[in-house]
Parts: sequence; C-alpha cells; structure tokens
Amino acid sequence: MLPIIHLSKLQEFEFPNSIPLHGMLLYWSMAVVAVNFVPSDVWKGENFTSRKDMKDTMYDRAKCMYDNSGETDKEALLQAALLLSFWHSDRDSHSQPWYWSGVAINWCHIIGLHRNPDAARVNPLVSPQRRNLWRRLWASCLFRDRWLSLTLGRPLRIRLSDCDMPFPVPQDVLDDLSALPDMLRDSYVPGDLSIMIEHWVSLIRLSRMLGEILSLFYQQLGVRPTLSQFDTLERELSRFVISEPSEISQSSLATFSYYHLQLHYQATLITFYRPFVSTAPQGLTLHTEEVWRSRIRARMESAATNSNGVLDCIAREGLVGFATPMTPPLLVPAMHVHLLNCKSENHLTRRLALNKLEMCMAVMRELQKAHTSASIFCGVFGEAIRQLAPGSLNESIWGVSQTRRPWTAVTVLPESTQVPGFDSLSSQTVVTDDILESLLNETSTYNFWESMNMPEQSWTNYREL
Repeated sequence: MLPIIHLSKLQEFEFPNSIPLHGMLLYWSMAVVAVNFVPSDVWKGENFTSRKDMKDTMYDRAKCMYDNSGETDKEALLQAALLLSFWHSDRDSHSQPWYWSGVAINWCHIIGLHRNPDAARVNPLVSPQRRNLWRRLWASCLFRDRWLSLTLGRPLRIRLSDCDMPFPVPQDVLDDLSALPDMLRDSYVPGDLSIMIEHWVSLIRLSRMLGEILSLFYQQLGVRPTLSQFDTLERELSRFVISEPSEISQSSLATFSYYHLQLHYQATLITFYRPFVSTAPQGLTLHTEEVWRSRIRARMESAATNSNGVLDCIAREGLVGFATPMTPPLLVPAMHVHLLNCKSENHLTRRLALNKLEMCMAVMRELQKAHTSASIFCGVFGEAIRQLAPGSLNESIWGVSQTRRPWTAVTVLPESTQVPGFDSLSSQTVVTDDILESLLNETSTYNFWESMNMPEQSWTNYREL
C-alpha cells in the first residue's frame, strides 16, 4: 500500500488511449510496480520471456517518458520517481532505488512538502484534497528514505528536525473515495481499503521510529548511545501495537497487508537490538552488562523467530504472490540472526537455527521469481552457510554445493549452483570477505547491509592500479 496517487486518476487510466502524452508518465510508472502482481499468463500472452523482462520493458518506457514527455507537473514527477524507486536492475541492484528515492525527496523539498502549509494559519490557496495528497506524498518519501537507508546501508536524507509537515491520518486517503464513481470503486478499490490504510498509517509511524534507531545507533561517527536513550526508544517500540484482524471475511490482500506490517515491525526490533549484542550503552554498570546483553540477545532472537511465524502464515495462506519489492529485505534481519545461531556451540541450537534459516531461504527462493533483490540475498546467504557447512544441505533451497573452498578476497558463486527455473543472479553474486565477515562475526564493526551493497567494481579498479 502506497497511496501516492489520488483515486480519481483511475478514471483517466481506465482508457489509456485517451491519456495525453505527458500523462503517460504516471501510467507507465504504475505499470512498473503493477507487473509484480499480474498473473503469469499476462506476461506470457504479451510475449515476454519472464516477469522481469516485462518489468524492464515497463521501466524503459517510464524512464523514456520521464526524460522526454515534457511533463511539468512537479507532483506527477514526484509520484513517478517514488514508483520508479521500487525498480531493481539485474546489473545494478542497489543504485536505482536509491537514485529514484533521492529524486522524489528532492522534488518534495522543491515543492515544499516538508513544511506545513498551515503552520501560521490555514492557507486558502491549498485545497483540502491537495493538502491530503501532500501529507501522503511526504510520508511515502519518509518511508522510502528510512527503509532504503537501512537496507542499502546509506545515510538518511530526511531530517525531521527540519520538517513540520503533519503525518497523515486514514481519512486523508479515504476522502478520495467520494470523487470516484461507484462502478470504478467496485471494480478497483478493495472493500477493506480502510483496514489497509490503517496499516499504512501505522507503517509510517514505525518508519519514523526506524529513523531514530538509525540516527542513534548506526551513524558512522556517532557517539555511543546512553542507557536512557535506549530505554526511551524501547518503550516507544513496545507501545507500537498492531491490531489483530477483526473480520473473518477479510480479503487476502488485507490479510497480507497485516502480515507485511508485522514483518516490518519484527525487522525494526532486530535492527534496534542488533548493535547491543556485542556492545553496551553508556550508563550501564560493569557487573550488570553481561546479564543485560544476554537479555537483549533473547529479545532479538524472539523477534527473528516471530518473523518466521509470520512467514509461515504467509506461505500457508497462499499469500506469497502479494509480496512487494520491500518483502525480500524484510527477511534479511531475521536470516542474519539465524545465521549467527548456526555458529552456536550447542548442537540443538545450531540445528534449530539452520531449520529456521532454511525456511526463510525457501521463501526467498520463491520471491526471486519476481524480485531481483531476493536473488542477491539467496546468493549471499547461500555462500555464508556453505562456509559454515554444518551438515548436509538441501541444494534446491541453498543453491550451493558442499564442496568447501578456501576464503578468498572475492568469491563468485559458480554457475553450477544455479537452481533450474530461477534467476541466475543469485549464482553470480559477488561475495567478498567483508560481506562474510559482517554476516558471520557478530562483533564485527561492519554494517552488514553496507557491506552487501558496496560497489565491488569500484574496489576492483583500485586493486588493479
């Protein structure tokens, strides 16, 4: 759910042939995202070789329109950039989402969406409809900034101390329904849209907390946080409550929306606790540090186990097809915790951790049919578990053989490890020692997200000099 376009646009998009040239920018940008969810017979019927082939074609058209359509509406350019920030290239998986989210945030600042138009008094020049849309656009940019900053290991672009735009409320989206004819509403709008909007508003709140976590605990030159700062954020996270589904007849889409919010929450908890497995905040006495860190580890592992429980529900209820480009990165924090537990001295702990990791990998393998980032994560974790080699592995899940190889500065997974029917990107993933070090050593100073997204080619060029 990303409510960045007014629902009245559905009337325009219902008849693409009547859309003016400059208006095709939003049409093709929406198509880039929509391809993730179309049935396979659609892209086959259009003579595409795969879903990714169709997605790349849609992106090329949207990019062409962005550069050449003559669109001057800044809101439309912002909306298109936000949609294109969900596109990943096989050749350059980390730069495109980061590039387009930066473009979207720049448009926000140019338009002034980071400021409240009614800060001094109600601005009569801004209609209620536009005011609602602006809040949604700004919140969506904040969401992309926070989660891309985490999953790409990049600095935050938005500083909320410079912004006073109010956060959206559900009615900001639901008001759009009044402008939509009943026929279009029945055809395109989910009956439980209000539930999904509640989830989206909660996700924006969670994204704001994630930004605080990244600012306090993950800054390269930041100071060690205090125990008071830790406790304050933990209390705020504990008060974040996701309401259980109340309707037995809730649609599959709304059910997935609920589970997806749960995955975001568990990933945030793991991100919050992860730095304190090996370090302690200021203000903690020496004789209580070990007990405190042990308690933190238990909470982090509980969040990882909860992620597996959510994945189990998604798989059992047949909801994997609703996965978004954000879904694969949400599994990585839990997978990292399970991977570390595969190194435990306790045999049972190792076995259980491997089982949990295998479950995540099985889902990730399914996700890579549509999402490039899932292919990358499969390659990285497949190589990491091969280094640990705790026993016989299901090669159809891990995509790696059990032949041990010495650690090298750069390891490229062999072509023979490709799983038939899946994208070959996971088998060609470059896995450096920095990535393996950040994944397998819980005391490492590396941010494993940053290591996974480091442009290897640039370092290769330096080594050749």
